[in-house]
Amino acid sequence: MIGSYPFNAKVEAALPAKLPNSGLATTPSFHSGSWPELEASMRERLPRAMQITPEWELSDGNARLNVGLHTVLAERRLDKRGKLDNNNYFEGDYFFYLVLPVKGSPDENLKVWESMGSESLSALLDEATGQTVDMLVYNFSEEGRAAWAKAPKLGPAVLEGRRFGGNTLKKGGDWVWVPRGEDEEQAIEGYRLVKPGA
Repeated sequence: MIGSYPFNAKVEAALPAKLPNSGLATTPSFHSGSWPELEASMRERLPRAMQITPEWELSDGNARLNVGLHTVLAERRLDKRGKLDNNNYFEGDYFFYLVLPVKGSPDENLKVWESMGSESLSALLDEATGQTVDMLVYNFSEEGRAAWAKAPKLGPAVLEGRRFGGNTLKKGGDWVWVPRGEDEEQAIEGYRLVKPGA
């Protein structure tokens, strides 16, 4: 199920709905494809762009499903040889982690994910993908930029008694965001405990 989930399509659908008036771009244009295709077309769209790469994997012995966006803000120019030169001046990672509350062996953990069924797992992945886009939009909003200028004051990041390291940036009923990094390399990590069958 995870391998067949359309991550790229989901991200591409969410970005146009959430990025306008986010503080990052009021009238953004979107271009997707393989890197060779995009690199060739970038010559026509100098000088500035944000490159967004969706990422996903099972980690921690299959006890955690990671869904993320790696982003790079770059100034682009053509050098004397006509090659595209990127000057990356900001990088941000936005990851949402779906965490099993009880960690078993890698095989046991994998069976837990499989037992959820495609519909439930797809809904979780939809939520995680949406959260990563929300993190990106938040980070460039007025509220988000102000948050980096001061330490979060919402206390430790805790869900149902489980601590995730760092302070709370934002929190919902069953999820929490934690800020990581600083200055030109910023990241937001989100966590949700997954309860199979709940």
